[in-house]
Amino acid sequence: EMPRIERRVSRVKPKYNVLGPMFRDRVRDVVKAVESMGDDEKLRFIEKGVTTVDVNGEKIELKADWFSFEVENVLGGAGVEVIELDKAVVIVEP
Repeated sequence: EMPRIERRVSRVKPKYNVLGPMFRDRVRDVVKAVESMGDDEKLRFIEKGVTTVDVNGEKIELKADWFSFEVENVLGGAGVEVIELDKAVVIVEP
């Protein structure tokens, strides 16, 4: 039976060279809005490529490629590497 492997976003790194010119003095608020999202929301953002956040009452559409995301796989509370092959899944624990 396949164990339940959770995915979570361990780090969000904004691309300030992209965000700065677009949002200027609102950059910090935009970054905070993304960082405050739950893991499920962040994963949907990555998968869909876009999301909308509320910044001081203003709805702002963001693109996932304006950020770098580090996603980790977690099994039993510990980070693991997952290798998917044609007919098998290999889980490597550190």
